[in-house]
Amino acid sequence: MKTRLYFLILALTLFANHPRTALAAVTFSIAPPAVSNTYGGSITLQIGGLTNAETVVIQKFLDLNANGVIDGSDWLVQQFNLTDDKAGMVIGGVTNFNVPGDLNSATGAITAALPFHHRDFMQRITGAYLYELSSPGGYFKPLTNSFVVTSLPFPQEITGNVISDNTSATVSHAVVLLLHPPQPGESGPGRVLGGVVANHAGRYAASLPPGRYVLMAFSSNHVVSYPQSPVLTLTERQTLTAAHQRQRAKLEGFRILKFGLHPPRPALRERIGLRSRRMFEAGLLQEVEALRAAGFGPGAKAMEAVGY
Repeated sequence: MKTRLYFLILALTLFANHPRTALAAVTFSIAPPAVSNTYGGSITLQIGGLTNAETVVIQKFLDLNANGVIDGSDWLVQQFNLTDDKAGMVIGGVTNFNVPGDLNSATGAITAALPFHHRDFMQRITGAYLYELSSPGGYFKPLTNSFVVTSLPFPQEITGNVISDNTSATVSHAVVLLLHPPQPGESGPGRVLGGVVANHAGRYAASLPPGRYVLMAFSSNHVVSYPQSPVLTLTERQTLTAAHQRQRAKLEGFRILKFGLHPPRPALRERIGLRSRRMFEAGLLQEVEALRAAGFGPGAKAMEAVGY
């Protein structure tokens, strides 16, 4: 018993006298902290207080609910590593600035420039973002900095609500992407021109240059159908709602004439009978039977057409 007590006291003494390594006092800043979605410069990350040519991890999240905290609903839109005193990709003595690297020659500090305009569209969605700096080796606690992408205040905009499955239920914090309409011969979505995050009530507003846009909304646990996505034309200095509500101007400077056909009744009956016979001869009965077999009943809208 005395021997066990002796070893316990010895172990506690050694632990108390062992030099413990404190977490490093690392600093992390972003400049500028806010830009517009048309910003053409770079985002500069400054990291200080590092030791031993340390490697760090940078993660960028789209803060969908804009609460300033990285949680399960936020989207990870970018991730890369940075190493102290290690530049990005260098080919033939020329640095490729599209690949992040340390531009600071001082030991213990990293300066990285991220080109903004040439990044993928996920980096330019209008909304709130969070950058997190972490250490793979656990040398310091993760640090978080906020970053905001605003929309250039064009004089025209598209506004609306994101709803679920043609119901009145709105979808909170959905991402609304605005795409270029497909070109002739194309069937899929065009390139992404911009995006915006809807608020808690599902409301969104996107300031845009005049043009035609395809709107697609994305959210967790929801699917989107491209063929059902609206194609909208935004004109200069108008909101989309005003463009929809605006009535067509009256046609002026012309004299309007109305024409009607009034054939003799016997001739009209003969033409109708001839047309009906030709429809049956062309397979009208077989066509209706095939439609009924496919599940189209008398209540189908198409069955109200002339001939059915």
